[in-house]
Amino acid sequence: MFDPTSSAETVLSELDIKGSYCGYEEYPSAIDFIAKKRVDVKSLISDVIPPDQLVEKGFEVLAKPRTEAVKIIAKIN
Repeated sequence: MFDPTSSAETVLSELDIKGSYCGYEEYPSAIDFIAKKRVDVKSLISDVIPPDQLVEKGFEVLAKPRTEAVKIIAKIN
């Protein structure tokens, strides 16, 4: 089994690992921007998928994005 904490396995397997950071300090500003309509959030959403199709269609969208906006919403009725 692959151990993601092993740098030797990562190097020998020629893997690329990409991380991201989103600090809690940005949330109030982001919510304020959205509330004041300074950000068009609809343009950031690429797909709305029902939960029962999320795995199949969601991964398809992530693997072959049609646009640069790749935020998927799971629509729960």
